[in-house]
Amino acid sequence: PELFGSIEGSFAGFANSPVVIQTENIADKSQKPIKVKRTQFGKFNFTLLPEGRYTLKAFEDRNDNGIHDAGKIFPYQQGEKFTFYPDTIRVRARWPVDGVIFK
Repeated sequence: PELFGSIEGSFAGFANSPVVIQTENIADKSQKPIKVKRTQFGKFNFTLLPEGRYTLKAFEDRNDNGIHDAGKIFPYQQGEKFTFYPDTIRVRARWPVDGVIFK
């Protein structure tokens, strides 16, 4: 635990839809993106993150498969909405980053 940090906050958007929030370490491409679902109160929490700079992405998960679907032309299927957090988040060991408000 001394080598890891965390990100926690709240997401406001895509009302009444299941939402997946994904974080990715932009400094270490070998690390896979981590996904969590938004709670009913809009909260999210990423724990045990190695040090680095992270981006946040949120997408509406209408079909509950955990993957962002871009849609289809034929037969027509609308893509799932998505958004990005406007800045990177620096995670340090033993330092929680909290109060992230993602709209």
